[in-house]
Amino acid sequence: MRDWIKDEEYFAKYIFDEHRRIKKCEERLKANTVPERRINDVKCVINAMKTNILLAEYSRGAEVKSLRDDFIRLYDEFVMYFADDLFITDIYDTMSLAILFDIGKERFQKMVQAAEKQHRVDALVKWYSNYMLNNEIGKIGDDFIYGKPYTYLADVINDRENSVENLETYLRKYWYKGHRKEPWYNVHKTDLDAYIGYWSFEAGAIAKILNLDDECLKGAKYYPYDLAHFKADDCK
Repeated sequence: MRDWIKDEEYFAKYIFDEHRRIKKCEERLKANTVPERRINDVKCVINAMKTNILLAEYSRGAEVKSLRDDFIRLYDEFVMYFADDLFITDIYDTMSLAILFDIGKERFQKMVQAAEKQHRVDALVKWYSNYMLNNEIGKIGDDFIYGKPYTYLADVINDRENSVENLETYLRKYWYKGHRKEPWYNVHKTDLDAYIGYWSFEAGAIAKILNLDDECLKGAKYYPYDLAHFKADDCK
């Protein structure tokens, strides 16, 4: 178990229930009972549920290498189905996971193009893109579409001497509280059974890009330590 809030029984039930919902949606598509105007919406819902399963599997301790192929399939679908309706936090998470799962330049470029199409290119998206497409690790700007807590990432990226300390502060003080307006905030305290884990994937992606000595963050809340150290070669 990587998660510190829910137990194995919770995640097993959550994953089972999501698979059951997915099956119902897929059966509707196969039976042609979904209105044509709604087909893409249903495919988006299926993709979101499958992504939630993947993240729940990560939270309950699945090996990272066992999740990579599923992530790549979901990533390709995400770019296809959501290209015209992207929230900036979805872009942050998807790009961060793409870096963490080491999906490669060609696939990453498709997400960049989707973000550009929707005018969702900000400081973090540009910084990620410069790294993935141009192999450049420069400083980051301050034009974050979401604002806080992501603006604090500039301290992590631009102050290299104190990157690890600033990343620890970001995780401990800013990341979770900075998302209090998100629908998933404090969902573990409700009866919705919608909790899949709380992870700051951008923290892991930045640590990976900067090659930080993050040993002190191993086991820290919200930090995906093993993802930050994953390489595609691990799957060979």
